[in-house]
Amino acid sequence: MSRIEEIRARLEAATPGPWHMRKLIIRDRIYRWEIFAPHGSGYGGKPIAVLTDGFTTTDETAELIANAPADLLLLLAVTDAIDEEMVARCCPLCSGTYHHKGDCPMTPLVDATP
Repeated sequence: MSRIEEIRARLEAATPGPWHMRKLIIRDRIYRWEIFAPHGSGYGGKPIAVLTDGFTTTDETAELIANAPADLLLLLAVTDAIDEEMVARCCPLCSGTYHHKGDCPMTPLVDATP
């Protein structure tokens, strides 16, 4: 399984998005950030993730987590579009011989694992 396929599988297995963030403030101090998903676990239900106040937790961190499903879907759509463009440009040269076997010389450019 490629790295892109692993990311797609994790996203599909996760609680469906979009997720939302709620910041709880007590006595003018951030107490915690809660991440909620729609459909039954919304703002009135239980959070799917809780980030407690700390030196490393920030609004930006909570926003990144809350937006992860939508951001990942966008990035996966971009990789799909790049793959389709590569097939359109490469496959006419080899008639799909490489790409459809999974060993297209262009594939590592899109599916590189760091």
